Amino acid sequence: MRIGIFIDCENRSANNFDDMVKYLNNKGKVIIKKGYAADFSIVDKSWLSKSLIKVKCDKLGKSKKNCTDLSLSLDCLNDSIFLELDLVVVHTSDIDFKPLIKKINDLNKRVII
Repeated sequence: MRIGIFIDCENRSANNFDDMVKYLNNKGKVIIKKGYAADFSIVDKSWLSKSLIKVKCDKLGKSKKNCTDLSLSLDCLNDSIFLELDLVVVHTSDIDFKPLIKKINDLNKRVII
């Protein structure tokens, strides 16, 4: 099973990240790990030491609101298709990802939030 992990670093702590990756590696192969934030200097500092691709989200218009959610969603959808992921893990406490979950499920892929 090919697994991708996509993390909303603005809304989650890095406390259980290593355990989550270890658990998922026992279920299949973690192909990609990406963390998203508009500004990594203001999120949980523990994310900076983690082995993941850090995606700094550029401001959309006059506000940074939702730029993280949008970037995460687009990458998650693209990577699930082009990296042929079987399981997509979205690590967030945000409820804005319902349309993403539906779309990935429509592609016959599993999603864990």
